[in-house]
Amino acid sequence: MKKTQNINKAINKHWTIQDVSSKLGLPKSTIRFWEKEFSEYLAPVRTAGGQRRYIEKDIEIISKINQYKHLGLSLSDILGRLVEHNIPDNDLSVKVIKQLADHIAGAVHKEIIHFFKERHIPKQGN
Repeated sequence: MKKTQNINKAINKHWTIQDVSSKLGLPKSTIRFWEKEFSEYLAPVRTAGGQRRYIEKDIEIISKINQYKHLGLSLSDILGRLVEHNIPDNDLSVKVIKQLADHIAGAVHKEIIHFFKERHIPKQGN
């Protein structure tokens, strides 16, 4: 019985911003900034006094953002990666929109190539 209680406590563990900062080696200001930039994916719960409480998933997301920053990705690129990795398998509307966007981008690219070939626009510097 006691073992089950310990497991439940571990599952429901909440960390303060100081805990997360120490654990990941990031300034608290960076964590707060990323909360604003990636609010759709990173939204810690707040206590009645307004203090942030992070769960394991929040820490995983912050860690992933940090990894992407170290790879040199921009904030918009990181957001794109988070979008790609957080599409639930059963969320068909998001998948359909992504497929449609990819299809449209491909069609536009082909039309641009066709336009320049028809116009025989010379390269600059010739």
